[in-house]
Amino acid sequence: MNELDTRALLGRMAAEPAPPTRTDIDGAIATARRQRQRTRWVVAAAAATVLILTVGLVTILRPEPQDPAPTATPPAVAPTKFDPTRTRLDVGWLPEGMRYRARSITADVESLLAAPSASSAGVNIQLTAKGFVPTAESENVPGVPIGEPVLGPEVNGAPSRWYPGDAQGGGWLHWEWAPGALAVVEVYGRTDARDVATRIARSVRADRERPVALPFTMARPDGTTVVTVGIVENGSGPYTTWLEFARARSDVSMLSVMVLPRRSVTFTPDTVLGARPADEQQTGVWYSIRVELADDVLLEVKDRAASTSASAVDPVRAQVRAVAAGVQLSGDLSDPSTWSKEPLR
Repeated sequence: MNELDTRALLGRMAAEPAPPTRTDIDGAIATARRQRQRTRWVVAAAAATVLILTVGLVTILRPEPQDPAPTATPPAVAPTKFDPTRTRLDVGWLPEGMRYRARSITADVESLLAAPSASSAGVNIQLTAKGFVPTAESENVPGVPIGEPVLGPEVNGAPSRWYPGDAQGGGWLHWEWAPGALAVVEVYGRTDARDVATRIARSVRADRERPVALPFTMARPDGTTVVTVGIVENGSGPYTTWLEFARARSDVSMLSVMVLPRRSVTFTPDTVLGARPADEQQTGVWYSIRVELADDVLLEVKDRAASTSASAVDPVRAQVRAVAAGVQLSGDLSDPSTWSKEPLR
């Protein structure tokens, strides 16, 4: 799959490009994985920060932003693992115009990335589970500069550290949203990054856990667990949403289920699934099917076989078709208030 950066995804959405190919949708799904790797690297850079925060150092080194957003009290206890089907990250304030948003939830990280419709500037807010640490394979993510940290402002009673960005502006504000659990606000493309990050951080709440609503329902595939939930809002039209599943005893995403607006992709039906037009493809070990759920809504289900042999691909094809046949549209892609709070039957 393409390793697309979340910023690039939102940038393409803001520019309203031509419909992407099937590979671009692969990249949209891979955004969650990219976000997970990016977060782990940021957490690694913040290891010293956590040690300093725990001794309670609180020093303000530069003026705080005017008219700060209302503060919120962090919960006393953070889980060691998040449930990807539940959300807890609430952000009470964002800079004006941040209409393009991507939310991703895994067992380790919940994140919200937002960008305006006509600018490369954006923000990325992340909560990590208690005790989350990076893996060796994700320590280096190119193109993410982090400067020498300095003591940051107080965030809802907790000390913080500020990591200045490069000459173009930006930076990272780190604090603990609960004991042993790191929160990060990244601001990029702005010269007032520290003030913006501070105001966002002080508006963050994480004490109202609730189910993630999605515009479709489906049966959980046998022998799998949910590892990622993703929701992308393009600011003026339908959302793109997806679930990723992993096999038992693995945290590696395999099977993915995405519901998205038809205008976002190329759809050339070459078969049917039940009575619905469908488009099947095999690319290497990956097998996928796209199905028309409604006039303007598509479903894509994708899974990976162990090899390209018929004996490996055929069972995967059968499962993908079975999963796709069981997905039902349960709401309007443009209206989250109509979505199901119990997407997994």
